[in-house]
Amino acid sequence: MLIAKNKKGELVSALNAKREEEFVCPACEKKLCLKHGQKQQPHFAHLKKDACQTLSEGETTEHLMGKVWLSQRLPNSSLEVYLPLLKQRPDLLLAQTPIEFQCSSLSLQRFKERTYNYLNYQYEPWWIVGKKFVPSQQMNQLQKGFCYWAKTAYLWHLDITAQQLRIYYLTSWDYNRGYHWQCQNIAQDSSLTQKNSASLNLKPTTTYWHAVAYKRFLRQRLFRRQPRFLRLQHFFYLKRENLLELPFWCYASSRYHFFFEHELLVLRWLFLQSKNWQHWLWQLAKLEWQWDFPLVCQKSILREIYLECQVLSGQKKGSFSPPK
Repeated sequence: MLIAKNKKGELVSALNAKREEEFVCPACEKKLCLKHGQKQQPHFAHLKKDACQTLSEGETTEHLMGKVWLSQRLPNSSLEVYLPLLKQRPDLLLAQTPIEFQCSSLSLQRFKERTYNYLNYQYEPWWIVGKKFVPSQQMNQLQKGFCYWAKTAYLWHLDITAQQLRIYYLTSWDYNRGYHWQCQNIAQDSSLTQKNSASLNLKPTTTYWHAVAYKRFLRQRLFRRQPRFLRLQHFFYLKRENLLELPFWCYASSRYHFFFEHELLVLRWLFLQSKNWQHWLWQLAKLEWQWDFPLVCQKSILREIYLECQVLSGQKKGSFSPPK
């Protein structure tokens, strides 16, 4: 941690603290020690026996340096402000925007709890990830959970080695290549407070998705008896349907494969069984599935998927078209 209280109750940065002073934790009021060596970023730490559950311990050099880097570029922000009502302490706070620079492992459940806690108190969290969470061909649910949405999934990343803030955008998924994206550096002199993708060039990239090839892919996975596809087939079997015999439009590409991957087939099939939007939502709720994307409005995405189904199935004319 970078901020502590001195004997006067004043908040002091580790960058300016003196070794001879005594410091306590702003959250738990327990004693802290100042660590300041030639090879490490100055920071405060709890004594092992007094570990604080509210504040993160064992911070990496990447995390400490990243917080300093961000604070220098966000002059109106405050480091490590403790929010007593939430019992949370973001890395930085900029007005109603808590900024979290996530470098270490974190469970998906804990990430969702922290994010929803911010949202419930009308804060708008800005999650920025370290090198551990940079997107790859395969992305786990936590990596995807860090993403925002504005016509595309996008993810903020701070490369502290290169001293560069980046945004990964036009993030999508296809059955053959997994996840792919574009990456753009954020100019050093641009405002870091604009945590959206409005300034990006959102021209869709070429994909290699073909509905016929996708059906062939599914057939091959079923032939190899891969568990995930057998479970999917079992769902349709219980409904007296076949995974490979859905209407052809169900196999079309979609930007919403990012959220659901192959399970988007279930949402499309349920659309065929639904009388209207509310009936479709009711059928989805019966599946008892979880939404793992707290930074993205679930209802908005589901509405977009429903409209997409209407257009693809020919029930409604519209300008929607899948990525080319």
